[in-house]
Amino acid sequence: MSTAETSALTEPPWARPLAVGALAAMQAFLGLWRLATPSWHVDELVYALAGRAYLAGDLTPTREHPPLGKYLIGLPQALLFESAGTARLLPTIAGALTGVGLFVLVRRTLGFWAGIAAWAAWVLLPRSVGLIETGTHLQMVRLERLALLDVFAATGMVAALVAGWWWARRGGWLPAVATGACVGLGVASKLPAASIGLVVAGAVLAHRRRWRDVAELGVAGATSVAVFALTYLPYGRAAPDALRYMFEHQLDHAAEGHLVYAGGSVHAKPPWWVFLAYQVEADGRVLTAATVTAVLVALALVRHPVRWYLLAALVVPLAVLTLSPVVIRHYRYLALPAQAALIGLGLWALLRRPGAWRVAGVVLALPFALASVRDVHRIATLQVSDYQRLGQVLDAAGPEPTVVLRGPTSVAAHYAPEARWRHDLPEDGQVAAVVLDPPSMLLQPDPDLEARVEDLGYVETTLGRLRVFLAPELAAATGIG
Repeated sequence: MSTAETSALTEPPWARPLAVGALAAMQAFLGLWRLATPSWHVDELVYALAGRAYLAGDLTPTREHPPLGKYLIGLPQALLFESAGTARLLPTIAGALTGVGLFVLVRRTLGFWAGIAAWAAWVLLPRSVGLIETGTHLQMVRLERLALLDVFAATGMVAALVAGWWWARRGGWLPAVATGACVGLGVASKLPAASIGLVVAGAVLAHRRRWRDVAELGVAGATSVAVFALTYLPYGRAAPDALRYMFEHQLDHAAEGHLVYAGGSVHAKPPWWVFLAYQVEADGRVLTAATVTAVLVALALVRHPVRWYLLAALVVPLAVLTLSPVVIRHYRYLALPAQAALIGLGLWALLRRPGAWRVAGVVLALPFALASVRDVHRIATLQVSDYQRLGQVLDAAGPEPTVVLRGPTSVAAHYAPEARWRHDLPEDGQVAAVVLDPPSMLLQPDPDLEARVEDLGYVETTLGRLRVFLAPELAAATGIG
């Protein structure tokens, strides 16, 4: 009798339904609780407005990315009402489906409890992408709670992994078509999702090398292209122009580069170690060390080819992205599902063994457990802050207050539409407030501005992550200071 069969006979009948129900409930809470509370991220505001426009028939905004993610962000806004919560609804559902996909993949290969371990790692572990690009600092550590395209791309990539494993092990036209469709859906949200096609193709060729298998690869590739093209059907005859614009924009962006903050300094071009720096800055050294250890344990103790499949799904997208001149921090989200699955498998491999192995598993699980508790607490206690709170403060400043802002003007203007926004202090220094957003100040430091502001005698406070200097009369009117 196998270990899995013995376990099935000895575990109580309610154990599996309880595990599934508990993880589903926790995923729902962590995904939906106070979903509309955090301020807009600068990119998600763009995508939310674009999604509304797309559903209204205007397909011109933000053509630099494929349209599927924007359709999905706009759909709940069109069906329900326009808000941050509705714009973020389908991304958080997509994030939940990503975890379910990991469960299905690992359950098919290693059994129910291994699948639960992979799913639990996705549900419970924080998925921070750090301070710079998220725009919400430590209050928002799960990207799927934001209306960003990367979330849909990651879901398509995990779906491709599930279908691709089925195809690699069994062959056939149907698995090939299903895999190609999943890849196409991921790429239709964001182009880097195409990297998962390399992982799946490698798995197929590792198991099958007949001419029919090569033909199946061709069918899968053609299907992915067809599914991608279908998302451009609403463009009609303008579809070729939209595609041309997207690719030209991506090439221009790559040629111009993008400033990144990594390893304590600003880089015009991302260094080769940029994703490691992002990992450490997002999770800290202890959690990063635990992550590396858990992944290595999974590779050493899980005696099944799926571990190499997941490792490829972790490494290949990051390697492909590293070759790009534009490596923004939240791009690493595309590799986080595979990373979470490997962490879960590493802990599962240790905890299912007796004696010293289990003790080692408990010790290794401690930093992950602490991080999970901290993450759950942050989401459970979310409050209005940052730019939403700034808008409330400026309401007391009278009509059309002048504000110096070093940060995303589009987000600030959304919450304080009557304010007049400036980049620099006027000569007399008379403004209602000076707002310094840490991401902007790290990428473009201005010590002279900070020194002038401190000399003005304004009241300094913090609104979430924002460092704000208020005119004395405004501070008094709002009870700050």
